[in-house]
Amino acid sequence: MTPVEIAALLNAVTVLGRLALEALTEMKTTGLTDEEIARTWAQMQARLDRADKLWRQGEVKAAND
Repeated sequence: MTPVEIAALLNAVTVLGRLALEALTEMKTTGLTDEEIARTWAQMQARLDRADKLWRQGEVKAAND
């Protein structure tokens, strides 16, 4: 991974962290129950995990090309 790619990845992680914190704060202020927040959070985590898996598959494919 090049320094530029590492910087881009760190920036993306920072942005995702901020968005996650904002989303959690928003959920708490809208009156959602803890169960609803946990379910929503799990759905967001599953989407992030899927995106990470697809990104890694593309990274491996690019390395093999």
